[in-house]
Amino acid sequence: MRKSLDFTTTFEFKDTAYQVRTAATGDMETLRRWKNANTAYFHHKEQITHEQQQAWFASLQKKSDEQMFVCEGPLGLVACVGFRGTARLELFNLICGDDSLYGTGFNSAFFSAVREKLAARGATTIFLEVLKTNTRAVAWYLKQGFQRVGEKGDAELLELALKA
Repeated sequence: MRKSLDFTTTFEFKDTAYQVRTAATGDMETLRRWKNANTAYFHHKEQITHEQQQAWFASLQKKSDEQMFVCEGPLGLVACVGFRGTARLELFNLICGDDSLYGTGFNSAFFSAVREKLAARGATTIFLEVLKTNTRAVAWYLKQGFQRVGEKGDAELLELALKA
């Protein structure tokens, strides 16, 4: 089954080409390691086992309105982002797994490429919950143009209107 958000796109960052593509089964171990290394920044705090990751991905593949994308550079996977929805998209996961890219503007370039492709495919809004204690992420999302739209427990609710 072809998913509504299935796509591939490319972008350049500091003279290096990167490809964003739909995640595959072979990517899951890398994504699991990244998520486990960053539990402080997510609602789900427990370590994820290999089996749990595989079961989650198998479930995701059956859903027509959920998609996980990975970003690949010359040396392999460097980031991922996941969405739920069709026009109004919930961002449920954004991780830069390559520590050498932190603070360089890479995530902004990656997110911009994804955002533009999603808007061209009919997405109108991206929204998310981000932990209030993750002040670095809150500041980054605001810099990307997200607006604060509320609070939910320990999370800020942020939203971004997309332009086609």
